[in-house]
Amino acid sequence: MQFHSNLTNDAEITALYKLVRSFIRQAETYYRAARTLHYRSSALLYYYCFLNLAKAVLSVRGLPYDARHGLTSKIDAANIDTAAQAVEVHAAGVFPAFYQQQVQATLPHGVRLDIKNLLGYVAQVAYQYETAKLGRSAVYHSCYARLLGHFPNDQGWWTIAVPRDYDFTALPTPNRQRFDDEFEEVELSKESARECFGIFATSLPAYRFYQSKTVTTWSTGIPRELPLVSLFGCMEGYIEPKYVEDGCDFTLSRPFIHPFGPFRMTELPAIYLVMFYLGSLVRYRPDYLDDLLETRAAWMLEGFVTSAPLTALRAFVSKITDKVYVFNK
Repeated sequence: MQFHSNLTNDAEITALYKLVRSFIRQAETYYRAARTLHYRSSALLYYYCFLNLAKAVLSVRGLPYDARHGLTSKIDAANIDTAAQAVEVHAAGVFPAFYQQQVQATLPHGVRLDIKNLLGYVAQVAYQYETAKLGRSAVYHSCYARLLGHFPNDQGWWTIAVPRDYDFTALPTPNRQRFDDEFEEVELSKESARECFGIFATSLPAYRFYQSKTVTTWSTGIPRELPLVSLFGCMEGYIEPKYVEDGCDFTLSRPFIHPFGPFRMTELPAIYLVMFYLGSLVRYRPDYLDDLLETRAAWMLEGFVTSAPLTALRAFVSKITDKVYVFNK
């Protein structure tokens, strides 16, 4: 906490520590209580858990924020289409501050993000999402990163393998230009793909490979921060490290397409927003929630409420501590 907040006064550090600790304890209480409830009601408590964890992320760094939610649910009770349901984001509040801290960008005041597209960023319900024909999943979890070297010439590069249908040209400025400056597409042989990435010939057509334009000396070792800054810097707002050990190295997400956008979006902010919306239904419109749970989206919404909170919790641990923890399944 002393490192992140840049405070030097012991009393101020202690006060900040107690504040952050109180947020985490409240979050834990809400989380444990939510796990005992039926999914029709638990979304509200899960949201309050996320709200306190977002406050912890901001407070541990000494960042100022408005204590209000910064969000308003926009419920179209006459329409059961999730595309007609949205969350409005305000200029000030916990979520706008958390979003800015996470993706280094701000959303326009009053912008409405629809629930249908937000659900596309939640990997735990990707199968249900696509089966219900709500759209194509916006997250790509099977991404790999390796350091490759050419020993005779003493050269080294960092190289990534990403699903072929991830479109880097769809990235807005400055991400697209930064990626083009940092990486170039290369072809890998079947042998190299198998030996370096564990990608076998049957899966090779599903991937594209990109190599750093920067060439380093292999024998002296590639500085750890160099490929990290290169990859995560150019993909900021669309990339997350892996929080669960599944053999892959990082996750990419597509831009959130909007008339005011495109916007930066990753899985955690999307989970946060959808949980806020569902929590609002629990609190203010349980009748509409019942109607929604009688549609083809019911299976997906149940899966979201029962599985997404653990995903968010894993991410929040790393966000608060600023250390990437990778959990076993």
